[in-house]
Amino acid sequence: MAANSNDLLRVVLTLATLTVFFGCPPPLPPGTNSNDNSANDNAAPKNRAPVIDELLVQPMIAEVGEPVLISWRITDADGDTVRAVISIDEEGRDDYTISDTISQTSIEHTYRNAGTATISLHASDASTTTSATSAPIRINGPISIRITTPSSDQPVLDTVQVNASVESEFSLESVSATVLSVTNEMTLQSRPYYVSELDISDAPSGPQLLIVRARDVLGNEAEQVRGFIVDRPSLFHAIEPRPEAVVNAQLRVHVTCTDDVGICEDELVWYIPAYTGGTGLGQIGDELIREIDASQFLGFYSTLHAYNTTGQLNVASWFFIDDLGQLERVYSAEARIIQIAGNRVALAADPLQVDMPYTYRWKNLSVVDRASGAAIDVQLPDGKYVSEGYVGLIGNGAVFGTRTNGDEVVTDAIYRTDGVSVTTLGQGWSRSIRAAGDFAAWSAIGGLRLHHFSTNTTIQIAGGSFDLHENGLLVYATNNDIRKYLEGVTTVLAASNGNYLTAPQTDGERTVFARWHGDRYYGLAVSQVVLIEPNGAEIDISGEMEYHVPDRGTGYQLNNGWIAFTSPDRSHNTQVWRRNPDGGLEQITFFGDFSYLDALGAHGEVFFIRAGRRYLSQVGEEPREIDRALGKVHFIDGQAFIAIGGSLFRVQ
Repeated sequence: MAANSNDLLRVVLTLATLTVFFGCPPPLPPGTNSNDNSANDNAAPKNRAPVIDELLVQPMIAEVGEPVLISWRITDADGDTVRAVISIDEEGRDDYTISDTISQTSIEHTYRNAGTATISLHASDASTTTSATSAPIRINGPISIRITTPSSDQPVLDTVQVNASVESEFSLESVSATVLSVTNEMTLQSRPYYVSELDISDAPSGPQLLIVRARDVLGNEAEQVRGFIVDRPSLFHAIEPRPEAVVNAQLRVHVTCTDDVGICEDELVWYIPAYTGGTGLGQIGDELIREIDASQFLGFYSTLHAYNTTGQLNVASWFFIDDLGQLERVYSAEARIIQIAGNRVALAADPLQVDMPYTYRWKNLSVVDRASGAAIDVQLPDGKYVSEGYVGLIGNGAVFGTRTNGDEVVTDAIYRTDGVSVTTLGQGWSRSIRAAGDFAAWSAIGGLRLHHFSTNTTIQIAGGSFDLHENGLLVYATNNDIRKYLEGVTTVLAASNGNYLTAPQTDGERTVFARWHGDRYYGLAVSQVVLIEPNGAEIDISGEMEYHVPDRGTGYQLNNGWIAFTSPDRSHNTQVWRRNPDGGLEQITFFGDFSYLDALGAHGEVFFIRAGRRYLSQVGEEPREIDRALGKVHFIDGQAFIAIGGSLFRVQ
């Protein structure tokens, strides 16, 4: 029996030990009542943790600076007071502590920074039993839009330039500009500046609204509105003088004016000449008529400008003032005559810079038959402008150069029109164009181009300054000599021998050019005008000329064997000389000032300019004054004509 009692005690102790280590109550020994609670009557009841029934965040997508409502519902089975700590997950902000979540069930918080955050709620009762939950929130940053152009109430025409500064906390998905039904996406120029251009030509005149809208990658949107005024220039029409007209000293100005939003308030200003200050002629209203004595401005061109109340400029007309002298008007057009070939004229209209009539870029080109009035209107390529001085008439059409920028020398492409279509002859940097007979030539990158229209072929020749004859003869200068090209054969006409040989001119048989050495720009040059005869003989026409390098055109010309050139006298004033085909020389001018060549006819007629006047020297006669030095001389069937603006005059 003793052994059995010890074994039972050992089992009870072992079970007690297991209870200590594993937390399980030991089995009761035999005879023990399981309902006997006398040992636990004094133990405290166990505390239960509070329950977070609900955590609400309104709105869950908020804006910076917008209050966010955080509310909750918390219960505690033991009836304890529940304390809560709310973390709003924003740097630099403290947590919120709520001492009694039953009496206070919400708070408001305003976020200062954009981004995403987590709102956490920790609840604890008096016995510090706790519960926790959380909810996400997104805080949108504001999109800032500031419109800089157009300015408030700024008057604009058919196009409005929009500039805006747009800043956002998040990446921008789109920025657009809208006027009425016209919407354009704006492009980022340099952060944060966006630009766009809207065509509002269909918008009615008067106040309009510009709306710039922005949207970020999270879908946030903002817009800014700016008012401006569509105020197109008044339409004013010059009845007298007409554009490109030549008028006499008693100038009659007659203009009418209409405005699409009311009374025309433009002020008419007469600029005399166009590059000097103007004389105000008064407010136009519906019509303005003035008689002006312009006798002191003979030989100048003038313009009529109109300015509205906002300073916008409109040019009604540019014209030339002259008494015409010995000139007989035979043809007039309201466009600039820029080339003549027989009875056909090339007319350029609508200059790109309307306040400068001598612009090198014109928006429209046409070829007109003076006798029949038949016209070919040339369709210029989009964005191109015809270049004055770079047009030649050929066959039934024209060859012409265009440009797209403000450069007054360089042409970006060469075209040909046959009256039906426009075709491209070549690209490149052309500084001169010649068209003669069935041929055209121009300078380009890498040399010259010679085009034969009958075969529609173009060849490239390494050369610089050049001239072209109607038989296809091309004479040109290289770095070392003067050459000619004809029907596939190249011939050296004159060698450099250490001199500069430039600007050849040919009449189909003979060639003249300038030879010089020294520095022409610092007055150290010595030059000659040189003739190459048909047999290849080289003749010094002018003799050595110190401190003078003649330019082709104003310094020397060749026509049908006749040569005219300028040479300085002992006082260094340039005088005009003439050489006949047989070699005879005569000095034409003996003035005490400078004279310049203007044109040379096939029979030796020499037009020259001196002191702003044009003179004519015919063989065997004394020079006579023709008129002022306006316009350009053309020879048509041996007869001299002068083109001034849109008028053609015969020299009587």
